[in-house]
Amino acid sequence: MARTNTNAELWKALSQFGKMVDSTGSVLSTTLSSSEAEGQTTISVVSTTNASSNDYIRVGASGSMDVAQIETNTTVAITLKSQLAYSHASGATVKELTRVDLGDLSDDGVDETVTHDRTAINVATRRHTYDYDTAHTDYQVTVALENLSDQNRLAVVGIADSNLHGAGTTADPQVADWTPADIDTENPVHFWARGTLGNGNTVEVQWWDCRVDASKSSKFARGQDAPHTLVFNAQHIRWLNPVS
Repeated sequence: MARTNTNAELWKALSQFGKMVDSTGSVLSTTLSSSEAEGQTTISVVSTTNASSNDYIRVGASGSMDVAQIETNTTVAITLKSQLAYSHASGATVKELTRVDLGDLSDDGVDETVTHDRTAINVATRRHTYDYDTAHTDYQVTVALENLSDQNRLAVVGIADSNLHGAGTTADPQVADWTPADIDTENPVHFWARGTLGNGNTVEVQWWDCRVDASKSSKFARGQDAPHTLVFNAQHIRWLNPVS
């Protein structure tokens, strides 16, 4: 029997960190044309204008939000690469997402704490050909980040660009000044992390519908080179191994 990856090995493989944000411009932005049940992989929509294979989308609103990748689409339907984790009513928002690379995970990596009961997922006990594991619960996730630009230091926790000062020159250095009070803790964000396993497969974990914990996330101090701690609570976690 082929050797499987342990849970620790999967977490350790993660090296790149980012988030997904609503896309702007000429992008998919529509609504469901009929109600869709949990477990569905094809959704009916009013329009698929600007939809493309492999695009990421969100379905629904905070508290019952799905994040998924498009497999294929017709003019009135979208087939997803994964099942819906929630049921959605007709008229629910379907919006394209953009993946933003926010920096690197430090050697401290990712620490996950389950804060509520969950449906067990056993991604570490078997090898996947292409599988998604989704749990409906709350997780507290701590990540240590490094190699962040000042813009990304703000973006990672939803802080307004107005907190970024300076022209970025020697005479007028660019400085990101903020406190935990500036963190957007109300609007949900979606984070992701990916890396490469020993067998060459790319593995990714996604956290949906997250809220940043301002009381536990570290302040990015001026001149600070050490890894910065980001703590957030997630409603969903999904492993992809390997990533297509």
